[in-house]
Amino acid sequence: MEKGGPPITELLNRAGKGEKDARDALFPLVQDQMHRLAERFFRAERGDHTLQATALVHDTYQQLVEGELSWSGRREFYAIAAAAMRQLLAAHARRRSRDRRGGRRRRLSLSSVKIATEPDELDPVELSEVLGRLRERWPRMADIVEQRFFCGLSVSETSEVLDLGLSTVEKDWRFARAWLRKALDSGDAR
Repeated sequence: MEKGGPPITELLNRAGKGEKDARDALFPLVQDQMHRLAERFFRAERGDHTLQATALVHDTYQQLVEGELSWSGRREFYAIAAAAMRQLLAAHARRRSRDRRGGRRRRLSLSSVKIATEPDELDPVELSEVLGRLRERWPRMADIVEQRFFCGLSVSETSEVLDLGLSTVEKDWRFARAWLRKALDSGDAR
């Protein structure tokens, strides 16, 4: 886990309220864990990616502390950070694809995903679009996918963070995974 123990939670609460000194003091304490999250995303990216993990961490942190977001603790902060990283990578990929005019995108396959592990061959744009469609229909399931797949939380940790029953998380995770697999394999999530 990250350094600092209880002061991190206090700083998170103060930073969430907009206190600049708390924001400045918080970053060195959460930077390592955020960097691990970023590295998890980059394992699925191509080797010549133009965005670096450190830049993703800094951009994400800046977005989190300058936004109108609040969080109830460390886990929720990291969950929000992971979602923000995914969105930043998807936006970056869309820009690159648009710049290349028809650049080849790799298809995402969740067939090998059993629990939150390193995603293989992710196309962040496609994943973002499909997760957006999942969120439109089943917001709770999209939250579960983000916690499990991107944050690497267990079913019980996801249950705790989202304040849902364990059986609900298990059932929704199975459904969401199957729905995502079908949507990504067919290229359509309707």
